[in-house]
Amino acid sequence: MILKKGNVERIADNAVMIAKLKKEGFEEVKKEVAATEKLPKKAEKTKSLEALKVDELRAHAKEKRVEGYSSLTKAELVDVLKDVV
Repeated sequence: MILKKGNVERIADNAVMIAKLKKEGFEEVKKEVAATEKLPKKAEKTKSLEALKVDELRAHAKEKRVEGYSSLTKAELVDVLKDVV
């Protein structure tokens, strides 16, 4: 579970930690807002990106507003998108 206080986010994986953070003023972030929970680990992300075709990678790059995406190679797109997606 992700909890937030101001601009600080914390991940709590047990009830004790959740209670402690809530006592300190942290509030639970709703599931739909917490997109980071849905993202795979960086290595898994890279593998899934490498399985995509160049035009699919470019579509993702365009969606994420990566500048100059149309001139990037597949390897460069994967490298850029693993940090953005």
